[in-house]
Amino acid sequence: MSKALNLTICLSFCVILFLLSPGCMKQETGALQPSPQLSMQPSVQPSPRSTNKPEVNTPQRAKDMTKAFLKHYKPEKKNFTLKMPAYTLPLDFAKVSNLKDLERTYLTNARCKELLGKNGFVVYKGGPQEDITAPYREIIDRKVPIYVTADTPLHLFHVQFDETLKNMEEKVFYPEIMDVTRALLAQSEKDYTALTGDLREAAKRNVAYFSVAMCQFDPAFRPPSSVREVVEWECKNIEEHKGPAEYADAQAHALMRVPEDYSQYKPRGHYTRSETLKKYFRGMMWFGRMTFLLKGNEICGPLIPPARALVNRQNAKIQTIQASLISEYCGTLTLGGGKKITDAWDRIYAVTAFYVGFSDDLTIYDYRDCLRKVFGSTLSPGDLEGEEKYARLVLELAKLKGPAIFSGTGNAGIDLNEFDAKKPASVKELDRVLDATMGFRFMGQRYIPDSYILGELVSPAVGMLPGEIPDRFTVTYLKDRQTGKTLYSARGVPMGLDVFSVLGSRRAEEHIRQGKNDEWPGYAPQIKRLRAEFASLKPEDWNRNLYWSWLYALKSLVAERGEGYQTYQRQDAWLDRQLDTALSSWAALRHDTILYAKQSYTMRMEVTTCVRAPVIPTPPPPPKGIVEPLPEFYAKMLTTARMAHAGLKELGVLDAQSEMRILSLVKTLERLNEICIRQVENTPLTEADNLFLGSFPVALKGAIGEVDEKGLKTTIIGDVHTDVNSGQVLEEASGYVDYIIVAYARPEGDIVLAAGPVLSYYEFRHPMADRLTDEKWRDMLRSSPPPRPEWIKSYFQDV
Repeated sequence: MSKALNLTICLSFCVILFLLSPGCMKQETGALQPSPQLSMQPSVQPSPRSTNKPEVNTPQRAKDMTKAFLKHYKPEKKNFTLKMPAYTLPLDFAKVSNLKDLERTYLTNARCKELLGKNGFVVYKGGPQEDITAPYREIIDRKVPIYVTADTPLHLFHVQFDETLKNMEEKVFYPEIMDVTRALLAQSEKDYTALTGDLREAAKRNVAYFSVAMCQFDPAFRPPSSVREVVEWECKNIEEHKGPAEYADAQAHALMRVPEDYSQYKPRGHYTRSETLKKYFRGMMWFGRMTFLLKGNEICGPLIPPARALVNRQNAKIQTIQASLISEYCGTLTLGGGKKITDAWDRIYAVTAFYVGFSDDLTIYDYRDCLRKVFGSTLSPGDLEGEEKYARLVLELAKLKGPAIFSGTGNAGIDLNEFDAKKPASVKELDRVLDATMGFRFMGQRYIPDSYILGELVSPAVGMLPGEIPDRFTVTYLKDRQTGKTLYSARGVPMGLDVFSVLGSRRAEEHIRQGKNDEWPGYAPQIKRLRAEFASLKPEDWNRNLYWSWLYALKSLVAERGEGYQTYQRQDAWLDRQLDTALSSWAALRHDTILYAKQSYTMRMEVTTCVRAPVIPTPPPPPKGIVEPLPEFYAKMLTTARMAHAGLKELGVLDAQSEMRILSLVKTLERLNEICIRQVENTPLTEADNLFLGSFPVALKGAIGEVDEKGLKTTIIGDVHTDVNSGQVLEEASGYVDYIIVAYARPEGDIVLAAGPVLSYYEFRHPMADRLTDEKWRDMLRSSPPPRPEWIKSYFQDV
C-alpha cells in the first residue's frame, strides 16, 4: 500500500465528528481509559519504505469514521459535453470583434499583441496591485469584457481559509492552550516535589518543557528556579530564532539534549498580524516540533550512522517517561467544570486536522493505548520504574509507525564516509534517520503530501554526484571542512515544480529537465514511484481534509486540455500559465498552514575527512464577461467550499460574519460553475449570466465581507523546505496581480478579447536565519524583487 494512500483510512473530518459528538465519546472510568474513537494516530500511517514493522490492521471504528466524513464530501457530477469552437493560430485579428476597445486600453504594447497572436492569450505586469478583486471594477468601467480567472476563486478561498483559522486561533485556541499548559505545568511541579530517581528527573524536565511554552504564550511568566537556567537558554534561542546549535552545545544546555532549528520560531504567515497570534505561534511551534525521542543507544550522535541514535539510552528513557506522564495526565486532569485536558486538546487538534491533517509523530493517544496494554486501566508514576514493564512499553511503542517526513529533528544527518554515491538511490539513509527521530510530540505538526514529496526528492534519497557540477537552482555543494574542496554535489533544495510534476504536470517535468535539476542518479526512480503512489488515489482520498482538497483543485488546474476546449487552452504556453497559477495558490496554502504543516528538511551531510487588423463591420455585441472554461476545476472548488462550510459549521467554529463570507463564496462558485458549463457546451450566455458578470465586483464584495486590507493582499510568502547544509530555505511566494488577455471563440461565430487578473509566482532560496514574513516580502517586492521563473517567458511580457 502506498505511503500517500496509507493516510486514507483514519483521517480528517470523520475523526472530528466523533471527537465532538457527546454520544460517541466513551466516558473514562480510570486513569487510563482512552476512548476507542479518539485514536488520533492513523491506524495505517504513511511509513518509510522499510518493512521491518508490521502494518496495523484497520479497526471498525476507522471505517465508521470514514463514512461519517464522506457525508460532507459531495462532488459535483460531470454533466457537460465539451463543444467549444476552435480557431487557428497565429490569431487572425480580423476575426476579433472588439479589437479596437482593447487596443485603446490593455493592448497598447506591440510585444503583448505579438504574444496574443502567437498563443491566443498574453499576460503582462499590472503594476503594484495587491487586491485581485480591484481589476474587475476597472475592466468593467472601461467597457471591456471581464475574464473571470481561476486565480480569483483560489485567492478568495485562501482568504476564507486563512481568516477563519486566524479567528479561531486568536479567540478560542490561544486561551484554551494556555489553560492546558498551566494545568500540566502545575501537575509536573507536584511530581517534581513528590517523586524520586528517573521519575523526578522526568518531572523536572516536564516542568521545563511547559515553562518554555508558558514563556511564549505569556511573556510575563517567570519559570520556577529549579529549571530557570534551561528555560532561559531555550527562550533566548527562540527569541533570536537562529538555526540549530552545535550538537555538543545542545547536549550540555538543550532540554531535549539535541539541537533544534530555532529559526522556525520566527512568526510569519498571518501570525504577524497581532501580538496574540505571535505568542500563539511561538508556543504552538514548540509543542509542534519538540520530540520526546523513543530510541536511545550508547553510540549516539547527530550522524546516523555511525551513531545508532540521537541520544543515549538514559535520555531516551527519561523522555519516554516524560511523554507517558503527559499522556496519562491529559486523560485525568481537569480544567474546571469537569472539562478534561483531552477535551481542549481534542478540540484544537481536531479542528486543525480538518484544515491540515494529522501528525505522523506519536500522540498522547498512542502512548495511552500502549500504556494500557502494558499496565492495565490504571497507572501510577511509580509503575514506570519497573525495568521489565518499561521495556515492554518501549516495545509496544516501537511497533507503531514512525514519521514519514524528516523535519530536522535533532539536526540529524548522515556521515558521507558511510555513503555509497555510486548507488542509484540512497533512501535507506533517509529511513535510518526517520527511525532515529521516532517519538512523541504534544501537538505534532501534520503530515502533508507536498512536504513528503519534497523530502523524498532531495539528497540523500536521490543520491549525490561526485565533485562540483555547474551551478543550478537545486544544488548544494558539500565541502571538506579542512580543505574546502567540494566532494559532492547534493540536491539540497527541491522545487515547487517537483510537487506538480508528481501530480501530473508535463510542463513541470520539462522545466525541471531543462534546468538540469533532475540529473541526480536517484531522481528518476524516486519521482516515478511518487507519481505511481499519487496516481492511485481516489477522489475520496483527495478530499480527506481542506488541505488535500485544495491541492486536488490545483492538480486539476495543471492537467492537459484536449478537443473541445478553447484554442489557447491547448497550447504549451497555457499549461505554463496554469502552472504559474497553481504554484502561486500553493504558496498561499503553505503560507496559511505554516504553523501546522510539517516542513521537510534536507538532512545534514558531512564528511569527516505586429500589423493592425480591420474590424468586422457588424460584430455581435460583446459579452459582459467570460468565465475561464475549466469545468472540472470549478466543480472541485465548489465541492471544497461546500465541504468547508458544512464541516466548520458542524464544529461550531463559524461566527456569523465568517459564515456569511463562505456562503457568499459558495453562491458565487455555483453561478460561475453554471456559466462555465454553458460556455463549454457552446451555448450563448443568458441575460442573467451577463447581468451577473457585469456586476461581478458585487459578488466578490460578499465573499470578502469585512476582511481587512492585509487579509486580502496577494503578496504573501511561506518557507516550505530547509537545507541545513547551505543554511537556506526554499521560499514560495505570490506577488502583485498581473493582467491576462485571452482570445475567446464564441457561439456567435466571432472571437472576443477579454481581460482579467491573475496571480504571480516567485520561488527563491533565502537564508534560514531570515525566514521571510509577509511584511518583509512586500518590502523586497518594492525595492529589489527576485526574478520570476524563466519558463513564464512563453506567455509573459514584462511591461
